[in-house]
Amino acid sequence: PLSALAMPTPREVVQTRILTDIIGSVRPAEGRHSTWKVLVVDDASMRVLSSAVRMYDITEKEISLVENIANQRQPLPDMDAIYFLTPCAISVNRLVDDYKDKKSPQYGDVHLFFTNSLEDALLSQIKRAAPLISRVRTLKEVFMQFLMAESFTFHLDMPTAIETLFSPSLPETVSMKKDIASKVVTFCST
Repeated sequence: PLSALAMPTPREVVQTRILTDIIGSVRPAEGRHSTWKVLVVDDASMRVLSSAVRMYDITEKEISLVENIANQRQPLPDMDAIYFLTPCAISVNRLVDDYKDKKSPQYGDVHLFFTNSLEDALLSQIKRAAPLISRVRTLKEVFMQFLMAESFTFHLDMPTAIETLFSPSLPETVSMKKDIASKVVTFCST
């Protein structure tokens, strides 16, 4: 009863995970003058991020720039980058492309955080990218594939789920059920 009031809300837990466990866990390399970093996101991870924290909160954790991995970006090889991405082929391909030219990397040290578990094939692709792997300092799966709507309310960011689930003739029904289960598990693990 009264002790339940002291428990953090799910939104506060997610805020702590983003601001402390992800952004706050990254420390600059020895000898690096600036502690400011770039946060690189994809569309889905940006929705996760913006549903839980404000840009002010991110800036307070020394993030100078938030960039979408799908956009053309100015190289900032003197700044470390935190990549907060969904574990999909498109995002991993773009990540690898950021470091395809060893002489002209997109950013300095790389800290990778994925919103769910990374398939073996995608992990192998990262491991094979020598210019990238030489810069990776962190690689974590943080299990956050849901959006915080309010302090105690979340949703799965699946606008067609009801339609698909109640149309058993659609072939996507089975994969939709797996996606829903996976996303609910990420909420429960948070």
